Amino acid sequence: MRTKIIIISTVIIITAMGLFSIFGKKDDRYINESTFKQTVQKQKEMNSQTLTQLSKHGVDNESELSLEFFFYTDNQDKASNLVIELKKLNYNIETVDKSAGDPKLWTVTGWTTPIKMDINTVTRWTEQMCKIGYENDCDFDGWGTNPDQGDIEVEEGLTAEQYYEKGTELFNGGQVRKAEAYYTKSIELTKKVPLPYYSRAHIKASTGRQLEAIEDYTAALIIDPTFYEALENRGAIKDEMGDYDGAIDDYSKALELDPKSSVAYFNRANSKFRKGDKKGACEDWTKAKELGDETAAENLKNYCG
Repeated sequence: MRTKIIIISTVIIITAMGLFSIFGKKDDRYINESTFKQTVQKQKEMNSQTLTQLSKHGVDNESELSLEFFFYTDNQDKASNLVIELKKLNYNIETVDKSAGDPKLWTVTGWTTPIKMDINTVTRWTEQMCKIGYENDCDFDGWGTNPDQGDIEVEEGLTAEQYYEKGTELFNGGQVRKAEAYYTKSIELTKKVPLPYYSRAHIKASTGRQLEAIEDYTAALIIDPTFYEALENRGAIKDEMGDYDGAIDDYSKALELDPKSSVAYFNRANSKFRKGDKKGACEDWTKAKELGDETAAENLKNYCG
């Protein structure tokens, strides 16, 4: 089964990366030993998938790239202590702030120094990040990167709208990283327009930065709660990361805004099926089929008898 993502004026690339924080607290800790062990295992499993995706962008075993990392925890002091440890590794810290997706959580993001992109090196680094996170009661939630890490020049003097339009032009021309820089410039000039966040989220998702993509889709939805395409896209990422309840919730909200969205019905069916709700999945595929989705008809035949 495939998951569909709708993007305005762009083609779609879907990747899988990151582990959404779905584990609860035990006592006064944010993550316990059992959670830590599960996180290590799942992150190691995701490494090969992400490296396979990056190989499509020319990244091989000899490539050396800086990696963007993501941690979550439940209070500022823990986040600050983690930052101290990460700076000892000469890592660049970008964000220490409350999560846009859940204001009860704090997020720490940043970039490593360049590391070799073979599976063994990346696995060792992943284990190290999980361990540092656990020692500071923070959850290592995954990593992403830009395959092209050369310097990006952004012209000056444009309006927020012009930066956004230029970013879309660059994206459609295949200059993904430069497009992201222009979307970011647009956001810096006006934080009250959802489309730059929305478009930047797609780029982040397509380069393995799923958690950052969720943050950008959430920012777009805070500005415009009726932006149902952002809900559908955020749901698709949550589904890819195994957060089926979160995905179903996003698709359901999208359907409240657009009851005729075959994409939302189709994707919600997929999430329900993966969660083990076959009856609910078949009902949603049936609705998607009625709305003209041909793949839904195939799934009904293959999985619903």
